[in-house]
Amino acid sequence: MDELKTALATSLDDLPKILKLAAAHALVGNRDALTALASTAKNLRLEDEDLPCIDMAIREGTRRLLGLPEAVDGSDDYAESPGDAAIVARVAKFIARRVCVPHDLEDPEVAKALRCALLRLAKEAEAYAWTASGGLL
Repeated sequence: MDELKTALATSLDDLPKILKLAAAHALVGNRDALTALASTAKNLRLEDEDLPCIDMAIREGTRRLLGLPEAVDGSDDYAESPGDAAIVARVAKFIARRVCVPHDLEDPEVAKALRCALLRLAKEAEAYAWTASGGLL
C-alpha cells in the first residue's frame, strides 16, 4: 500500500521520460494479459458491455505516460459516460494495485510511474463520474 500512496503523491511530470516510456511499454505489451485479468476479476464486477472500459483505461494510462496531448475533437476520450468513467477508474486502480515488483516489472521506479499514471487517471475519472452523475456514482 505504501507504493500506491507514494505513486499518488508523485507528479508524473517529475518522473524521467525513460521511466514513463518503460511503463507505457509494459502497459501496451501486457494489454492482452491485463484485459484477461481484469475481465475475470470478481471484485471488479464487470459485465460484458463494460469490457471496452478495460482497454480505455490502458489506452489512457499509456497516453498519459507518453505525454501525448488529448485530441481536440475528443476522439480519444477515455469515458463516454459517467458510468464508463467509474469503470475506467476501477480498472485503473485494479491494475495499479496488481503491479508487482519484481514479478511484473523489474524496476520499482517503472512500477511507480505506471501506478502514478493509473492512479491519477482513476482519481480524475472518479471525480468526473461523480460530478457528471450528480453524485450518484
